[in-house]
Amino acid sequence: MSEFQLFAVAGKPVLHSISPQVHNAGFASLGISAAYIRLSAGSGSEAIATARQMGISGLSVTAPFKEEVFGLCKALDPNARATGAVNTVLIGRRVLSGFNTDVDGVRLALEQNGVRISKKRAVVIGAGGAARAAAFALRKAGASVTIANRTRHKAEKLAREFGCASCGLEKKELSAALSDAGILVSTVSTHKRLVPASMLRKGMAILDAHYARKTALMSDANRKGCKVLGPQEWLLCQGLAAFKLFSGRKAPEAAMRKAVDSAFAARSRKLGGSIALVGMMGSGKSTTAGEIARISGMRAVETDAMVERKQGMSIGEIFRKHGEAYFRRLEREAIAEACSLKRCVISCGGGAVLDRQNVAMLRRSCVVAWLWATPEESLRRIRGDITRPLYNVKNRLQLARRVMRARLPLYAQASDLTVQAGGRKPSEIAEGIMDEISHGR
Repeated sequence: MSEFQLFAVAGKPVLHSISPQVHNAGFASLGISAAYIRLSAGSGSEAIATARQMGISGLSVTAPFKEEVFGLCKALDPNARATGAVNTVLIGRRVLSGFNTDVDGVRLALEQNGVRISKKRAVVIGAGGAARAAAFALRKAGASVTIANRTRHKAEKLAREFGCASCGLEKKELSAALSDAGILVSTVSTHKRLVPASMLRKGMAILDAHYARKTALMSDANRKGCKVLGPQEWLLCQGLAAFKLFSGRKAPEAAMRKAVDSAFAARSRKLGGSIALVGMMGSGKSTTAGEIARISGMRAVETDAMVERKQGMSIGEIFRKHGEAYFRRLEREAIAEACSLKRCVISCGGGAVLDRQNVAMLRRSCVVAWLWATPEESLRRIRGDITRPLYNVKNRLQLARRVMRARLPLYAQASDLTVQAGGRKPSEIAEGIMDEISHGR
């Protein structure tokens, strides 16, 4: 059996990303022992540092970290060098290798849907990392490109780099740029109307990169008879290239396309319900749950405490008198009860993910956040606590590392979001989780 590998997408926010469903479908289709998670981070450097801690082999990078991570990579592919942005990183022991699969993603999303790029006029809205990739891809494929952006000097700077024209988003300028354009690519993160419907024409190809269920641009474009390509096309095409970099194998396009379609249809279903926190003992689940409850008005529930109240004894006593199997049955009952509650924050025991039924219940009814802390950090937090049944041994660090290695795939497969808990206050972690959920709605 091949060694388990971990991959992730990092961004701020990142809970909205459907990349985990897409890549995990690819791994499953090819029988690859791997998992792909969402990693919430405050910066690109924090994302890389956490990825190294966790032993992550490869990282997809989304907004707003693409340019920052470009500067952290020692080896770069031609597309990354040309755009000054990285969206895929291979993490070696010493060297970070950066790639930009967005470039080919834009081209393939258009070409595979019958849109000819060469000798066409195209308008790209935005001036960030995704806009850089789109502009470079279109120019490379032979299109004449205009960069349109609210902040005019950013559009001008990007236009100079790639030999494009530029304009603002004022009606007169934008109308002139779109008057004979056959392609419009929007890379801005808004569902609001930036392009008046009157500027769209039948047959114009529209590629919208925003993850909203339906942007004003897509709604208007459909009504006007444009050829509309949603974010799933770009996501899939760049993801196929990233998958090959991660796995060394050709991506199973049919399986990954099916996952894209399913994930887009199912987005946001859990975001108004409960939150479950998983992770190693000592990662700060209970205190973070309390902080989430404080700022959200939700009820905090701790499954270990539920078991202790019902049994009238501590978890350590239950382990000693009845064994682990007995405790796990009680834990399953507590999780089932907690999942039946409305809008609560569930702090789960460190081993809750060992039971597939627990994971299924949590994933069905909660946004599951994995609080990541190194074994060293976790042990530091519970120093002097001899009630922990699994760590009541001589060499606690050695055991903690072994337990983490064994549970790493289980935490990865159970979670919707991974958050760095080491060196951070519970209030800071709680606010980060709530921000992710707020943006994901």
